[in-house]
Amino acid sequence: MAPRKPKANGSPNSGKKRNRGAKAKSPATKRPKSRKAPSPHATSDAPKMGRPRKPFSRYEFEKLCRVQSTIEEIACWFDMDVDTVNARVKEEYGETFSVIFRRYRGCGKVSLRRKQFQKALEGDSRMLKFLGANWLGQRERVEYLSSEEAKLALAESLGVSPDDLPDAGASAHTA
Repeated sequence: MAPRKPKANGSPNSGKKRNRGAKAKSPATKRPKSRKAPSPHATSDAPKMGRPRKPFSRYEFEKLCRVQSTIEEIACWFDMDVDTVNARVKEEYGETFSVIFRRYRGCGKVSLRRKQFQKALEGDSRMLKFLGANWLGQRERVEYLSSEEAKLALAESLGVSPDDLPDAGASAHTA
């Protein structure tokens, strides 16, 4: 490949085409970016564009918290994303979801305890047993006896002598 021949001014790049009509703009001569004038239709009375907000009922939200619903279940109930529920709770109550949830979950626990207590007082034996075990620490006591102690207890309950009972390890059909 042959070396380039210098042009009239002696520079090898002087032969490139230039846009002779355009002036090089310096930073001082640049025009400021024009700002768009506000639209005459953009007023606070104009309808907003975009998807309409989904309804969020404080009453339903509080009811769901009282029955211990998770945030995922609450989001499903309102047909919203979990992040949207968090944002709406913050808008409505001015506090985070967890703070509000704890407040209303406590109310639900009180209602549940009251109902359990009512059932127990009405004579529901299963509820009495449950509340006795969980609230009063009442437990069924299970005793394990040795085979000799068991033989004595059985003989006493049957009203016979312990010698009249077969041994614990012996089969009933021995010859």
